Amino acid sequence: MGTLGFANMKSLFAAVEALPHVPWKAVNVQVRGVRGIPAGTVPDQTMYYRDPLDCLLSMYSDPFWKGKVSYDYHKREVNGERAYSELVDTDKYLAMQKQLPHQV
Repeated sequence: MGTLGFANMKSLFAAVEALPHVPWKAVNVQVRGVRGIPAGTVPDQTMYYRDPLDCLLSMYSDPFWKGKVSYDYHKREVNGERAYSELVDTDKYLAMQKQLPHQV
């Protein structure tokens, strides 16, 4: 069985801070229909996020990643069992790649 991506909150926050330095965005979210809590009693929440496409564009334009990122599907095995550690290890990824035009 695989391990979780982060051992604790400190490692999670370190990973967030290691993301490309693209601007943070914020959106207010209205909380409705929470079981057991009357409607209108939970204040709006602010959700902060970074646009994933901006992060990817920033990362892939960084020369550090040249030659270190693979988009090719591959099957991995560890001790004779199928192993997954990245998106490119999945059969779903291969199915998506087959739908792309050949020029891509």
